Amino acid sequence: MKTTFPWQSAALLLLLVVPTLALAQDAPPADEADSPLPPDLAAVEEERSRMCVDGHELLDSFIARLQPLEDRAERLASLGRAISLEDLRRVEPLDLEDPVEAEVARWFEVDRELGEAYAREEDESILEARREAREEIIERLSEAWEENADEIEAVVTADEGLEEAFRRCEGSILIRGVVEEACGDADSSLCRAVRQDEPTPRFRFVDEGAQLWDIQGGRPWSMPERVSVQPSGELGGARVRASAQRGNATILLTLETLILDRGTLSDEENQHYNEQLDELGVEFGHPELNISPIMGVDMDLPGPLAEETAWVLHFGETPETTEDILHVFPVTEDGAGSAIIPLTPHILDRLVGEAPIRLTAIGTVTPDAGPMGGPALYWMEFPDLLREQAVGQLVSYWLGGGLSDDLLELIPPS
Repeated sequence: MKTTFPWQSAALLLLLVVPTLALAQDAPPADEADSPLPPDLAAVEEERSRMCVDGHELLDSFIARLQPLEDRAERLASLGRAISLEDLRRVEPLDLEDPVEAEVARWFEVDRELGEAYAREEDESILEARREAREEIIERLSEAWEENADEIEAVVTADEGLEEAFRRCEGSILIRGVVEEACGDADSSLCRAVRQDEPTPRFRFVDEGAQLWDIQGGRPWSMPERVSVQPSGELGGARVRASAQRGNATILLTLETLILDRGTLSDEENQHYNEQLDELGVEFGHPELNISPIMGVDMDLPGPLAEETAWVLHFGETPETTEDILHVFPVTEDGAGSAIIPLTPHILDRLVGEAPIRLTAIGTVTPDAGPMGGPALYWMEFPDLLREQAVGQLVSYWLGGGLSDDLLELIPPS
């Protein structure tokens, strides 16, 4: 019987709290040369650069406090794997001054002795004693893991402003002169980096805020994978993603499949999802599950940059009809927004077509402005690289019944 340790999924927590950088731009930028420079971009980004001097001091402190806890979690995970495989060499030498590692050392010694005793006597009670000892050491490691996880959570939640510092500063491109002035003689990682002539992997700078508008990139459309059980135990796959970037503005677009338990839905909700699948022509025959193909949108903009009244996600350079408008985001000071958009036949048709996907900031709404509602002030466009192949394969997976067949195999009806 295979033993499942809590750290096999809980270790993912560290990925959420340790800053990671995604600086590489894999997709060629969309052609947005005709998008005007937002008039307030430079001022907004100067304020970000000033804020991030203090923000990175906070992040430095956080990382310094988190590092030993991260190391502890990694060591506990290694101890768990060594016990699972009964291989002490994976974790030698053990630190016998550490109470947990001392208990692990004793367990390996006892387990060896019990194994030798069973080989001599073939007494089933010895196997039972060995099983109990194994469960006890696993429980001890689980307790140590939970204690460490609680300490990590305490560090993560201790500092006000930490979440904002991550979102606004980690991985952002900053303005060199503004950072130099705000740093003074401070010795944070950011301030040391801005004084160097050579670029660093973590920090990037421009000389003027307006230059950020010329930095374009993003990720090409990812190719879909069949639905499967992920290491976390949850279902994953059956989705594609692409992202657009302009300076510090980023948008992530995801086409994915909501997998729902029919038993937790009302009759009206199940009927609603059934009607969506019928409209899309999706074949789905699982008696205990329902699905909903959706588009998820997550955006992180610098904030309002041109006295805009809304941010509009749409097909085409200019929407032909209101159906081409995917979502209208209200303007927020922090520039953050998200949406879940149920897919319709029109959206699918446009996705597999050639019309670009744009996010446009619009000005004051006027009656004669057409489907957009107001004049376009500036915009960002998603890369088309691999879009036709990625979206086409996912739609075929939905429409051809492949997803239905895979779910019937993964989760057989009871």
